[in-house]
Amino acid sequence: MDFVFTEEQQMIRDTAESFLAEVSTSEAVRKAMATDSGYDEALWQQICAEMYWQAIHVPEEFGGMGLGFVELVAMMEQMGRYLLCAPFYSTVCLGVNTLLLAASDEQKSEYLSAICEGSLTATLAYCGKRGGRGADAITATYVADGDGYVLSGDSSFVVDGMTAGLILVAARAEGSSGEEGVSLFAVPADSAGLARSNLPLLDQTRKMANLTFEKVKV
Repeated sequence: MDFVFTEEQQMIRDTAESFLAEVSTSEAVRKAMATDSGYDEALWQQICAEMYWQAIHVPEEFGGMGLGFVELVAMMEQMGRYLLCAPFYSTVCLGVNTLLLAASDEQKSEYLSAICEGSLTATLAYCGKRGGRGADAITATYVADGDGYVLSGDSSFVVDGMTAGLILVAARAEGSSGEEGVSLFAVPADSAGLARSNLPLLDQTRKMANLTFEKVKV
């Protein structure tokens, strides 16, 4: 089995290295870390418009490039090397992948297209204030309300939770436990009843937030 990058994959990696060496300098990283958002919006829009990284593995039918995870990893290697401060991990690795796995075709068309256009960032909120990675970490709850649902509770350690335009929320049916009763909800950041607060961490190259859902209707 051949584990060497193809010529195209190596070109993607080299292009990412060259671009990031220029725009993600030590000075630029420190400047971004000092902001409330944690990144330079102008740089993010440049990445979206010129590099099209946010669309790397989004299917072509939704406006993406239709490439794969190897190409994604080739770019992320360089992002880690140059400590890129951008909502890439939250939007692409968390948001896009969650939408690809769980969204309806209508939701994919709406949200993935907006992400590819650079007009929408996203993130995934799945664990409560104690953290954790398993299903038991999900503490936010939902109840049916007519044709929709009402979300209550908290999600913590949400990557770029202060700035994401779309929050993909894992919540459980009241009274459920473990993997039973867990569903995903697409919550616009401006939804009534959603409160966001910054969660200070040692690593300020990736901002996180606490989210509180006070009877948020979806």
